[in-house]
Amino acid sequence: MKYQSHDLFAGGVLAVANHVANFANSVKLVTVLGERDSHEDFIRSQLTSNIDPLFIVQDNAPTLIKRRFIEGYSLNKLFEVYVMDSSGLNGEKNNQLCQWVQEHAANFGLVIAADFGHGARGDEVRRKREKNNFRR
Repeated sequence: MKYQSHDLFAGGVLAVANHVANFANSVKLVTVLGERDSHEDFIRSQLTSNIDPLFIVQDNAPTLIKRRFIEGYSLNKLFEVYVMDSSGLNGEKNNQLCQWVQEHAANFGLVIAADFGHGARGDEVRRKREKNNFRR
C-alpha cells in the first residue's frame, strides 16, 4: 500500500443537516463534539450558512473521526479506523441536551434525530423526544 492523498468530509449529522438546509429556510443542528481535537473550525466551515449549530462538548473525548482506506483504482473501501469515545455524555451534559430538546424541539416543523450509534444520544433524550410526540 502506498499513501497518495486524503480528503476531508463532513459526514454523519453534518451531512444530514446540510441536505436538509437545501430545502429548509433555517436548520438548528444539535450535536456532540469532543473536548480533545474538536475540529470545530473545520466543522463550522463545512456547514451551510442557514445552519445554526449548538455543540455539546463531551469531556475528555475526541470528536469522532473515521479514517477510511480506499484502494485507488477500484475505489473499494479496504478498511476504516475510528478515533472515538463511545462512552456517551456525562450526566450534566446529557441533562443539558435533554433540557434543550424539551425547551426547543416543539418549536420546529420537523425534528430529525440522526443516531449513528456512537453514544451521543442516550435513552433519556429519546424519552424526551417521545414524550413530546416526536417521531423518528
